Amino acid sequence: MALSEAISVKTYLTVLAKRYPSDKAIGECIYLTYVTATGALNSALNKLDNDPHGARDAAITAGFGAVDCDKAFQNDTVVHDPAIHIRNNEVFFISIMASLGIIHLF
Repeated sequence: MALSEAISVKTYLTVLAKRYPSDKAIGECIYLTYVTATGALNSALNKLDNDPHGARDAAITAGFGAVDCDKAFQNDTVVHDPAIHIRNNEVFFISIMASLGIIHLF
């Protein structure tokens, strides 16, 4: 679920990037944070059976990607759609819930 939501947000930001190609916050979120978040969530899924500690750490890392994206928008002087903040919070929350779920597996 976390991976699906992170991919959805990344897709949404990619559409915004085409509309606003010079917006630094959007570019930062796509290339620096959501690529990391989706990669970390993929890693968490791959490590789940053999390395639950690594899977938990990867899920936590994905949550930090969403937080970093949100910070990029907060530090930007351009007013953005509030949905971005809400979606970043959703990815953060779901990533943390995934990491807590993984903790209960071991």
